[in-house]
Formats: sequence, C-alpha cells, structure tokens
Amino acid sequence: MHSETKPDNAMKMFDLNNMNYNDDMSAPCFAGMEFRKGYVAVLSKVRFYLGDKRGMSKYASITKFQGSSDGTTYTDLFTFDENVHTGWNYHEWEADKHPKYRFYRFYGAEKYSCAISEAELTGVETIDDTQDVHKCPPKLFVDGIEQSLTGDVTYSSANTALLSKISPRYGNVVGGDDVTFTGTGFSDKTEDYSIVIDGIPCVAKTASLTTVTCTTGKRPGLKNSTLEIMIAGKGLVSTQGKLFIYANYWSADTTWGGEFAPMEDESIYVPAGLNLVVDVDKSPLLKAVIVEG
Repeated sequence: MHSETKPDNAMKMFDLNNMNYNDDMSAPCFAGMEFRKGYVAVLSKVRFYLGDKRGMSKYASITKFQGSSDGTTYTDLFTFDENVHTGWNYHEWEADKHPKYRFYRFYGAEKYSCAISEAELTGVETIDDTQDVHKCPPKLFVDGIEQSLTGDVTYSSANTALLSKISPRYGNVVGGDDVTFTGTGFSDKTEDYSIVIDGIPCVAKTASLTTVTCTTGKRPGLKNSTLEIMIAGKGLVSTQGKLFIYANYWSADTTWGGEFAPMEDESIYVPAGLNLVVDVDKSPLLKAVIVEG
C-alpha cells in the first residue's frame, strides 16, 4: 500500500473500518495498493466508501482510479462522476475489459479529494506472463522445514479447463435447479466432475467437451458464494471469478418463513450471506431496508 505523503493513510482505506478515512490534505494526493513483483491483479470490481466529510463536490470529476505496470506511468481507469454519494459506491468492468496492472491507486488533484474511508478491490492476482506455458520450481515444507525437490511444475493453458458462462446465474436455495456451465477443455464424462457450490455438491447429469449441467442441492444457512469445479485428470477449472448465486426470491413464501411478504411501512433485514432477488414488478413502500455484507 502506498500514499503520496503519509503511508498510514493508505492503510486506513483497507482496514475494514469505514469510520476511518484517508485524511491526507495534500494536493495532488493518492493512495493505493501494490502487488508482488512479477504478478498483476486482474480486477472485476472496485467499491469505495465515502463519508460525508467534505461534500461530494470534492470528488466528482476530480478523483480518479488509476492503474500502472511500473508505478510511474498511470492510466485512468475511471473518474468519479456526479453520481457518487455517501456510503458504498461501485465500479464494475465487463468480462473482456478487466484491467490488469501491478499498481492501483485513487488519485485526486485537489485537497481532500482522496478522503476515502474504505476501498475494496475484487479480482484475481496472477503471474504476469502471457505465454501459454509457465514453469516454476515447487517447494515442499514438512513441519516448517523445506525439503529438497527436483524438476519444475509446468502450467499449460492447453491443459487448463476454462469457464466462460453460467446459465442461469441464480437459483433457489431450496435446490433442484439445473445449472449449465460452458467453457473449454471440459470432459464429456459426468463421472469426471466434482462440482461444489457454496459447499453444496451439485451432481453432474450431462456433459460434453464444452458444457456440463448439474442439479443443485438445498443450501441451508447463510454462506458466502463460492464455486469449485474439479475435473479428473485436469484439476480445477479456472472459473475466472464467475459464480452461481443461491438466492431467496421475494415472491417465495419460504423467504419469509412461510409468512406473507413484507407490507407497506414494514422493515426488512438482509443479513450477510443471504442473496435476496426482488422478482416482483412492484414492492411496497417500506420503512427501512437494512442490508449487511
């Protein structure tokens, strides 16, 4: 993490506490994150929390999010616009437009334009190598002691299954939905697959060299969304951050414990780990909606 004048300020943006904020008053100012040498971060989403410290005019058309390969020359990835507001703000990239840099930063040309309380970068840290084959020496530790090994581990894109699409992207928490995963390097044998969504097995029912379809199981409780697809003889599929979302639907009685859906002037609470899909044309005018996670 780095900052223009105060290194501790960058830490405040990534301390999981949106009550703290980067109080760097220099102009220009910047604060961001640096990844390991030889690696880059491929980002799919950035979110940032703005407190109502100085007003949104200090950010709109002034604060930028930038990326750099060398830490010296930066490219503007997006600029805060007139829609920025107090609380969490988001910026997402389409699948074929994910930025890939070693250095990322928020940059502001004016005083207080870097006063950001919290920031989160979502993506994948990967080796900065565009070759189809990559070799690296393995390391084995037993009881904390490194063991001597010979030879290299070879990673090959030709041997790596790649996920490109999930359909549908959402399914009911009660299970029973057929989900189709599309990609390359797949196996046409259903017995080769182990598919686990949010820790729940999804049993493969049909498969080809480009698709596999499984039927979801019931997902109880509150969990973060995860996806793991293992193919015998190939290893883990590169999911590229794609997820199938177990959801609770507004229109389903099970979402509300068998009771009626919320009515006008009532409040609802959505805890972390619960994905609520509002699948109705019009919802009632609620008193409050509290969302965590």
